[in-house]
Amino acid sequence: MSDKFVASNGMTVGIDQFGVGFFTSKPHGFMTLAEDEMRAMREFFRAERDEELGRWRWPEDADVVVRPSALVENRVLATSERTGQAEWSTRGEESNDWYGRAARAYFAAHPEPKPWGSAKNNEVWALRFSDQHGFLPYAVKTDEGGPRFWWTGNEGQSAGYFAREFAEGHRIFPEVSNVAE
Repeated sequence: MSDKFVASNGMTVGIDQFGVGFFTSKPHGFMTLAEDEMRAMREFFRAERDEELGRWRWPEDADVVVRPSALVENRVLATSERTGQAEWSTRGEESNDWYGRAARAYFAAHPEPKPWGSAKNNEVWALRFSDQHGFLPYAVKTDEGGPRFWWTGNEGQSAGYFAREFAEGHRIFPEVSNVAE
């Protein structure tokens, strides 16, 4: 890239001894961003574009992006933007190559939604934590933060938990039926 770049809106972006900047129609004429500020702006706009295109950028190697398959659930394509090399992976696969590691990182950052994550007000769910053997009943109260699960003990004590804290569960009220509503 040369020292000057003309954007599609006609603004000129340039590099001078102070950093990267752009010419404006404002009284100052040229605004400059320091190198670290410009890097932050690049990353911001790249992240914005990644989100727009439905891709996730691997923090360990920013040249690798991961996209979920539009056709197969729990399948992703990890692609190197530098080389064009790509590899498909499925959740739970144990590939230790570069792309398999990127896919595992994607799945870790995007866990499968649990059914109780979309629980509705006044439902009751039997839930357990990962270090618990049995299930306990939790009543659901929802607010702008999503569902909260409330348990009341034998002595009247109560505690509220978020959906992400549970390892396993199923709805017990209202009963789940096989009949379409």
